[in-house]
Amino acid sequence: ANTCKNWLGKPRETVGLEDTDLEEKMNARNPLPEKPDECLERAENRRMVSRALSRLSPENREILTLYYMGNRSSADIARYLDISPAAARQRLTRARGHLKEEILEMIDDVLKEEMLGEKFDDEVQNLLDQASEFFGRNEYGKELELLEKAHQKAPEDTAVTLLLAGACRRGKSPQELEKDPRPYHRACRLLEELLEREPDNLLVRITLAELHSVLEPFDQLEPEHEEVLRLAEGTPFEPVALLRMARLYTPRRRHEQALPYLQRLIDLESPWTAVARSEMGVSFWLKEEYQTAIEHIEEAIHFLEAQPPKYLREFGHNLFGERLCRFPDQKDDRLGSLLQSHTWLAGLHAKNDDLETARRHLRTAIDYLDREELSPIRPLMAQDLLNQVDRNFPELADEPEIQALRAK
Repeated sequence: ANTCKNWLGKPRETVGLEDTDLEEKMNARNPLPEKPDECLERAENRRMVSRALSRLSPENREILTLYYMGNRSSADIARYLDISPAAARQRLTRARGHLKEEILEMIDDVLKEEMLGEKFDDEVQNLLDQASEFFGRNEYGKELELLEKAHQKAPEDTAVTLLLAGACRRGKSPQELEKDPRPYHRACRLLEELLEREPDNLLVRITLAELHSVLEPFDQLEPEHEEVLRLAEGTPFEPVALLRMARLYTPRRRHEQALPYLQRLIDLESPWTAVARSEMGVSFWLKEEYQTAIEHIEEAIHFLEAQPPKYLREFGHNLFGERLCRFPDQKDDRLGSLLQSHTWLAGLHAKNDDLETARRHLRTAIDYLDREELSPIRPLMAQDLLNQVDRNFPELADEPEIQALRAK
């Protein structure tokens, strides 16, 4: 190889690169600017050829370097190597053959790695799909088991880690987590390790702040949520951060502090408008201003009814990605939200002593529950409806619609 360099460095009739404007030369050879993907492909091809050359014998490297890099004919090479032109051509042909074999072998190795990677991804995705089915059936223990397996196979996959962190505490009340905080601490560790790897990941920060709100002291939660909101302002995650900020106050019945954040969320005119209106309704329900609460829930319903049938799934995929979006693939994914909204209207009208209107909304909610599109998550939604009545609207507990639903 050194002899090649020495020979290539000798004075020649052609103009050397040191005397040439290299950029001008390259522009002359490539008059049209390359696209970024074309530049990357060209660079990768050069790296592959360079690696293939390094795997050849010194003799083969020598003749190929002279021929390609030195831009020399086989006759020139024959004179330099002091061999016949026929021998030079034969050696060059043999070296080209070896180079081709090395490149083909390298391509084969890459393709095998890709196939193994695809198979690995398929295994993980299959586990996530199965976990999602158990999530829809309210079988959180089995969901957690499958997500643990997925995490073992892909410990640094962001989506898998986020899903596992959520599953660790799913179905457990704050009181249960206080008695046995191990699932909470496991979820915290998962998110903290993920944040160390991806410190700029806003979704991880938002999720960790939300998790902390389960058990951590309130005086620590407020600054954390405010910092997350500051970082999220002007990004696609600003509506999520505003909602989490409001939900920091609503469960603690500090609705006056929640309302400004919900109003900001409504003013953004984002796909989160229905959620913000519903949360407004909850806040005014806590203030026992039932008519104002009804008006906000009705606005949420009007917004949902104006959206295309798969708007939640499309919106979730655009914001969170395919793996993190837990909405089942339904013909109309607004139905679950509409069901919940009519359940709220039923309860609020009952609070206003209007049982006739309350039962009408209750029947509408149950009609949604019986729609074929909601069949994958029907058990979960039915239990949520009954829990809502028992917890917040006992006035409806003895109505025939509720009794019939319990009997199913």
